[in-house]
Amino acid sequence: MSQQTEKLGQAMAVIAALGILVVLTLLFNEEIVERRNPNRSVESLMVAEGTATIALRSNVMGHYVANGFINGHPVEFLIDTGATAVALSPATARHAGLVPGRMRPVVTANGTAESYDTRIDALDLGGIRMRNIDASITPGMFDEQVLLGMSFLADLEFAQKDGVLRITGPAR
Repeated sequence: MSQQTEKLGQAMAVIAALGILVVLTLLFNEEIVERRNPNRSVESLMVAEGTATIALRSNVMGHYVANGFINGHPVEFLIDTGATAVALSPATARHAGLVPGRMRPVVTANGTAESYDTRIDALDLGGIRMRNIDASITPGMFDEQVLLGMSFLADLEFAQKDGVLRITGPAR
């Protein structure tokens, strides 16, 4: 076998191995994303008399993560009953057209931080829409995930059972 044929064979083996790695990465990436956020598409279970009920499955860590919208801008929410208000990063706030208001200190799991009051015109989670929601823009938040706190959750009905959180609120 010539040296040129041997080099060609090695190059083809490397290309084949890289191709297999790319295919496996694509397949497993989808699985990882699904395990982190099993609620990328939130459907209403029931819509009746101006209310909607949605069901969220917990993720691999036991958290409830779901996709939704702030002022029509797509976001990923982390349901956080320990948060007073909806909290988001400055970048997410900017994309959603939110304007920072008065600065005030807030107590977080990581200590005291600066936060800027703002108001969300429309927040959508599945078939539920709430309007005029208090929120805070928190410069210390670098993650694009939005904490969905009690300024949104307080007026909704929710119950958790067997890793499923059912939420009922005003239909869009």
